[in-house]
Amino acid sequence: MNMEDMGRVYAFLLAHRVVETKPAVRRLREGERDVAAVLTGADSEEIADLQTFLGAQGFTLIVHDDTSMPGVPTGGRVWLLTRSARDNPPAFLTVDRIHQGLKIRASETNQTATIWFLHIWLNCLALLYTQLGRGISEVSRYQDAIFRRPTLEEAVKHHVEQVRRIGVTGGAAPSVVQTLIAETGRDVHRRVGNFLALMCDSGLLQSIGEDEYRQTLLGAIEIAQSFNHSLATLHPGDDVLDNIVNIADPRVSGAGMPSDS
Repeated sequence: MNMEDMGRVYAFLLAHRVVETKPAVRRLREGERDVAAVLTGADSEEIADLQTFLGAQGFTLIVHDDTSMPGVPTGGRVWLLTRSARDNPPAFLTVDRIHQGLKIRASETNQTATIWFLHIWLNCLALLYTQLGRGISEVSRYQDAIFRRPTLEEAVKHHVEQVRRIGVTGGAAPSVVQTLIAETGRDVHRRVGNFLALMCDSGLLQSIGEDEYRQTLLGAIEIAQSFNHSLATLHPGDDVLDNIVNIADPRVSGAGMPSDS
């Protein structure tokens, strides 16, 4: 693997985070076949050099084939650019992307967008793990982690109603309560749609049909590597998460999810 090939591989991985020889649910991306050929043809020393280079950037390259991971087509291989669970790895969902993605009105504040992102994310985690009775470490079950957009929307609406009932007397921060119960009409529908678009763009979820989504292998691996660290890189880093733990839907903190202790 010469420097030009390494540069091509790095650029593709940085843009898409996944390289597959035989994608199961999508078409090959432009240039993906060539990048896969470079990786397939690289010897162990060349891969080690690439890993060293990626490690310096805060990444780890993980490879699977059809014998090591369910869902990889027969004879296929997949390479995944995961963020190292150390220091401060690059964030693919930046603060600005979250703020802009979750706003549905020009007048909304960044805090409003942050609160909505975190609450939708927690309900999404319930669908990906708790509802399946699935542990964080069960990466190979990523294929089972399928849900429909309306299901997530209903979960979020139920959660908002729970917040409305509990209110600040139940321990929630006033700003959280005020933000969530202010939703009207199709607000939840629009925000969930924006959330799903962000997660798909970041490679953590993928659309597999009309209004149907599945966790990606990349998303499952990153959460398994470090659940708390993954959450930290997906929110802006303020104290909003601390303000919502007391009113999170019980399904989020049930079986299969890590405790706070």
